[in-house]
Amino acid sequence: MTHASQLGFFLSPARFRHRLTPNPTSNALMAAIYLWGSKLSSSSTLRSREPAFADRATQAAVALQATSPAATGLLYTIQAEVLLANYFFSHGRLLEGRYHALAAVALVTGSQLHQLDPRVLSAGGDTVTAGERVRAFWTVASLDKVWSVAMNTPACMSQNGRASIHISTPWPLSPEAYEQVSCARCVCCDPRRVLTVFFYPPS
Repeated sequence: MTHASQLGFFLSPARFRHRLTPNPTSNALMAAIYLWGSKLSSSSTLRSREPAFADRATQAAVALQATSPAATGLLYTIQAEVLLANYFFSHGRLLEGRYHALAAVALVTGSQLHQLDPRVLSAGGDTVTAGERVRAFWTVASLDKVWSVAMNTPACMSQNGRASIHISTPWPLSPEAYEQVSCARCVCCDPRRVLTVFFYPPS
């Protein structure tokens, strides 16, 4: 998990290790993690298998796009798409990166992660899960914004769009911060920290 934050890994590392069980969504996420592991590995054997890992991770992510994951599965699917988008972008494979970035955008907006009600987050009591959902949205929003500039293409979330959406999701904190505080005292759930942007529905 050394490079996790640099790769857009928004899940709680401690909880991820604890609750990981074999299923299609976790398998897709692990395939994306193995892919990055092969890329960053000092082992020439693992690096030589990077193309195979890339094919496997891509196929697993695409297969999930036809399903409707719930709860943990949704976050795992978003995480897999983020890791794949950053992987392809880092290799200059911009169209493939954009494809997975758009998939992540569709997942966070389709599941209303851009409209997380701070009062509901506060009532839940589980700051770690609340933090993962908040960080999922803002990780995808940042990914979309940064690479739209790099590719000189319209962002899915832009201040100069055709349709405005209201974002109630508060700004994110570090994973450790969500583990150390209660929701009643967590600034991540402050309803005053709200923002309005414009959204282009992905085509």
